[in-house]
Amino acid sequence: MNETDWLRLPEKSYFTIEDLAKRWDVTRSYVEHVIEIGDLCLAIPGFKLPITIQAKYEYEGALPTPEEANKNRHASSPEIYELPDYLYLPLSAAEDNIIPKPGVSTVGISKFSYSQEDSSDFFLVDEMGNAITFYAAPNDIVILKSERDRFEEMHAITTDQFGGAQSTPNYSTAYLQIMEKAINEFFCPRRNPDAKKHEVVEWIKSEMAKAELGDSENIAKTMFTIIKPPDHNPRKRRG
Repeated sequence: MNETDWLRLPEKSYFTIEDLAKRWDVTRSYVEHVIEIGDLCLAIPGFKLPITIQAKYEYEGALPTPEEANKNRHASSPEIYELPDYLYLPLSAAEDNIIPKPGVSTVGISKFSYSQEDSSDFFLVDEMGNAITFYAAPNDIVILKSERDRFEEMHAITTDQFGGAQSTPNYSTAYLQIMEKAINEFFCPRRNPDAKKHEVVEWIKSEMAKAELGDSENIAKTMFTIIKPPDHNPRKRRG
């Protein structure tokens, strides 16, 4: 595996509260807060539950069709359904105390929704159709990638893979833009061997001149020092 192969690894499909706290560079209690106010929905993967556990839809009047209820994998009984790939634990999760807390060994789950938008309550049942509570490990209660992405898009959040999440900046300068262009020109993708310092500095000076910023050698060298990789070496090939 070379130095950039890890960047192509697929991202996880779900995350713990701790994962998002680290990604957003916030406290765990902040993530718990956005869950409690209904901005972020918890879930549990269906495969985490025993295969004998199914779901029962509590309804009044006529039973909706599987399409209407977003349940296209129903079992033989019209009232009992197979579990979906993911069980959503919506706003009532905070009231039911299913937000996993540090030091808690299990979390009890008895009802869920088939989607984050679906307000219908489904109840976990055994093979006889009796309502049950399943006790999950705290780390089995997760936030799906699609739910995380929805939250970040709603709040205009971008994430630097090497740091915390930040609101998208709306300020820049001509110098910053030139440094970004220089990174893309010489270091992303990175040459092998690296571009020589003189070559990068001269390129930066020409871009500064185009932007009517002068062609200061010292400023160009400083910008090169800021953007160059820590192991910059134009005399030796890597790998």
